[in-house]
Amino acid sequence: MKLLCQISKSGIINIHGSLLPRWRGAAPIAHAIYNRDKVTGITIMKIKPKHFDIGEILMKREIPIPEHVTALELGHIMAPIGADMVIETLSDLVNLENKAVEQPSEGATRAPKIKESMGCVDFENQGCDDVYRQYRAFCDKVSMIAAFGELEVKFLDMKLCDLDTDFYSLIQTHFGISDKDLPAGSIFCYKLKKLLMVKCKDGWVGFGKIIVRSKSGWTELRPADFNVYLKNDKHKIFTVHQLSKLK
Repeated sequence: MKLLCQISKSGIINIHGSLLPRWRGAAPIAHAIYNRDKVTGITIMKIKPKHFDIGEILMKREIPIPEHVTALELGHIMAPIGADMVIETLSDLVNLENKAVEQPSEGATRAPKIKESMGCVDFENQGCDDVYRQYRAFCDKVSMIAAFGELEVKFLDMKLCDLDTDFYSLIQTHFGISDKDLPAGSIFCYKLKKLLMVKCKDGWVGFGKIIVRSKSGWTELRPADFNVYLKNDKHKIFTVHQLSKLK
């Protein structure tokens, strides 16, 4: 990179998917969603040797984050805006370089590369919103995963549900105890919504598809099919996958 900077007469510019200096790093869109940001954006900046995300800013543009968007979907929204910004920058490069602004150190945050462990769901310690943000931020890159005894379970097609008294009556009938007495990680196949419901520390979330790994390999199941794993003990729960221990 240092050599490229030296041989390039006009230097090198880079497009970054955040409003720098916020979310410097490899996964700015995902971390913006995960951390409840309402607005993100695109920054066009100059490149310094060995330092991709700290160069002088040539142009910035804010982009609102839709409420239920995933990182992949937000990336698709941002891509054409970023392309237009690159063309705009190149068309007025000399003027923009004269007005370039140094990045402040205040407000700088890191957006590290997404790792498999970021998909591990801890229903006992995460609320519904925590799991939903995790899903939206990381599901396009890593699997949302938990343990079920010796099995591994991946969660797809997540839904937030408005649950009424009929749902909690079903819970009482199915488990024989009230919702407030059930531990986080409890599982209920909600036939009306065709969802596998899992209890978090502050409520229930639903998944439209699940993939189970046993000794024979991975098998995709409909929510109702998971009942076969609960027939001997409907009180079994999801626990944190061992991947969560990896940093």
